[in-house]
Amino acid sequence: MRRAPRQVTLTRDTLTSMQHWSLPSDAWERIRGHLGQLEIALNRGDPREVGHITNAMLLNAPRRVSDPESPEAEDQLPPEAIRDQLNQLVHIINLGWPEMPQSADDEADDD
Repeated sequence: MRRAPRQVTLTRDTLTSMQHWSLPSDAWERIRGHLGQLEIALNRGDPREVGHITNAMLLNAPRRVSDPESPEAEDQLPPEAIRDQLNQLVHIINLGWPEMPQSADDEADDD
């Protein structure tokens, strides 16, 4: 099994941490659009596009992670549909990456 490119590893870590992000609902709507694009890029096996989409999502990152037990944070945690999508994308990365092509940049990293 080939290791995932750096961009994809960063994406997996970002998706995992997003479960604890506290954002306004309009930011979650932007994230939802990025997640759809990310799924397409992962299915195409395009690590460069995966990296670009991850960077776009990180622009929406909260300035700090809030306590998920806090009543003020409850409305701003990821909606259930987005949490499900985050989990699904992590699963795709964990199980599906070996079939995906490796970019020239990542091949150079292996040398």
